[in-house]
Amino acid sequence: MAKGKFKHKPTGERTFSSWEEIERLTLIRQQRAEAAKKREEEKAGMSLAKFAC
Repeated sequence: MAKGKFKHKPTGERTFSSWEEIERLTLIRQQRAEAAKKREEEKAGMSLAKFAC
C-alpha cells in the first residue's frame, strides 16, 4: 500500500501561485493559437498552388 503524500492519485488540476504566471500562460496560449491559424492558412495556400499549376 502507498504511504504518505503518494497515497492518492493526482487529480491533474494545476494551481498557480501568482497572476503573472496566469498572464504568461494566457499569452503563450494566444501565441500558439495564432501560430496554428497561420500554419492552416499557409497549408490552404499550398494546396491552392498545387491546383493552379
